[in-house]
Amino acid sequence: MPGWAKKTLAALVVAFVLFFVVTRPDDAAAAVHSFAATGQSIIQFFRSLVA
Repeated sequence: MPGWAKKTLAALVVAFVLFFVVTRPDDAAAAVHSFAATGQSIIQFFRSLVA
């Protein structure tokens, strides 16, 4: 993928995230909370495998 395409895609993703946060802050907070909970679940799973 050319460098300009990566930069354009990254800019579009950032613009979408900012738009989502500004227009629907409650939903954005719920999405972040969901991602954090998922991350903690994955960490807990791997810790249980190691222990």
